Amino acid sequence: MVQGVVTRERMEKWKIVSPEEYGFHKVIVPGREDCQEAAMYRLNLAAGQRYELKPGGEEMNGVCIKGEAGLELAGHHYHCGRLDSFYTAGGNSVAIEAQADCVFYIGASVDEGYGTPFFRAFNMQLPLGEIHQIHGKGVGQREVFMTLNQEIQASRLIAGLTWGGNGAWTSWPPRGHGMLIFGYWQPTHMRAVVTIWRYWIPGGNR
Repeated sequence: MVQGVVTRERMEKWKIVSPEEYGFHKVIVPGREDCQEAAMYRLNLAAGQRYELKPGGEEMNGVCIKGEAGLELAGHHYHCGRLDSFYTAGGNSVAIEAQADCVFYIGASVDEGYGTPFFRAFNMQLPLGEIHQIHGKGVGQREVFMTLNQEIQASRLIAGLTWGGNGAWTSWPPRGHGMLIFGYWQPTHMRAVVTIWRYWIPGGNR
């Protein structure tokens, strides 16, 4: 939770450039940046590298932003391509073996003992519903693909990918009280994609 007066100078510090070097990087962590609860990580792997992601006391939702990899999660094996995602909790580790140079963005928060690990393949051709959504109208319209929708049992994370129109402001829909909203922006040729993790503040509703 961000506390105190929010000034322009303070907000300018929220623009954080994540590392591009290979390895696991803590981009935003409680107590270091201007937040106290949620965390955001970045994992960069070269083709052939293998990494075991150990969540410990956190629940995690990761999205493959670049490349492809093989995943081993909760006893199952998956091929993970660009914009595919995974969720893990309950101390279940994720073994990731890069099949090409790849980048994962990972949102995390406190694991309260809820949630079952799963893998979700990206498919924007899904009909509108719990996973594929449209929010807003006109220049404010955004298309959403949920990587962790609120209908899925989890502790505090709600997550997804959001696309806005060309040159339009892109945000997480729907906005709500009692939420913290963080995002990674990834430029593309025509549109912007933002991967956002929403963290509910105790006392609100997930």
